[in-house]
Amino acid sequence: MVPQEAVENARVPKNHAVKLSVDEDGQFTYSPSFVRVKHRDTITFSNDEHHSFAVMFKDQSPGDRLSLSDLDPTITIDYDAPYAVYHYAAAIFDRTKVHLDSGCGDVGVEH
Repeated sequence: MVPQEAVENARVPKNHAVKLSVDEDGQFTYSPSFVRVKHRDTITFSNDEHHSFAVMFKDQSPGDRLSLSDLDPTITIDYDAPYAVYHYAAAIFDRTKVHLDSGCGDVGVEH
């Protein structure tokens, strides 16, 4: 039997993308709203409108940082991140006001 650590080390990490957007009424859209990742994968957040944004994990981060922004939008999932669902909040500045959403998407870390 091959140890789990050897399997994790042999797997090529995947890159995932999440697009954040907000309409003129302040309604957020996350595409996808749930991202299923594995250890050492990366997630890059973006905004098609090129607005400034921030993403912050609520209780605990699955990766190397608790918060991200348009200036540094990529998180790497920790090798030892517990298998769980991680919730995040987002803010988008559309040049006229800041839109906040605390009921955002989720990141699920799995085997």
